[in-house]
Amino acid sequence: MKKVISMFFAILLFAGCGSTKSGIRKESKIEDSNSLKVSFKNIKYSKGMIYLSLFDSEDDFMTKTPKYNKMISVHGKNIIFEFKNLKKGTYAIICFQDLNGNKKLDFKGYMPTEPWGISNNPMLMAPPTWNDAAFDLEKDEEIEIKLF
Repeated sequence: MKKVISMFFAILLFAGCGSTKSGIRKESKIEDSNSLKVSFKNIKYSKGMIYLSLFDSEDDFMTKTPKYNKMISVHGKNIIFEFKNLKKGTYAIICFQDLNGNKKLDFKGYMPTEPWGISNNPMLMAPPTWNDAAFDLEKDEEIEIKLF
């Protein structure tokens, strides 16, 4: 089980990610596209990086490279990150906060020892499925992800 969960979060590790110190990153707007703001509120630890992966396919979820990977510097208790130019469709997000800078989610036994989250904020005792995390994006929206 630890291996499955570790593999799940391993896809969050990537090179060439952009980060933002202001807490919000914007990209230029393309017509007929939507923005998605992802907010993190009441972050327990104001340090480290949040690794965030956005998937647009059930087939790719937890098995392949996400549509977008982002790395967000944590400065403060609240962060909003904005994806621009997303097509209407179904998406899912997974993320974790790397507190010690080793670029991976740490575990003690089978339990994560660093904050992690999933779109829809399900309470899970196993790795998430697409159905746990999937949401529809039909217009500009903001969602909140709670870090557990």
